[in-house]
Amino acid sequence: MSELPPDSPRLRAILAHLDKQLAENETAGMYLRLQRRAVLAALEHGEDCLHSGIGRRGR
Repeated sequence: MSELPPDSPRLRAILAHLDKQLAENETAGMYLRLQRRAVLAALEHGEDCLHSGIGRRGR
């Protein structure tokens, strides 16, 4: 990391910015994990339908 400023107000501003970035990335990561779970569930549901014959058209 580059050299940090020696004064407390600027260090606190940097810390606040880093905390904000971490929180935003955590929120985005949580959202993406939820979406991933939904896609996996849909895939599992679709595969179950294929195996049971429910999802087959015209057969």
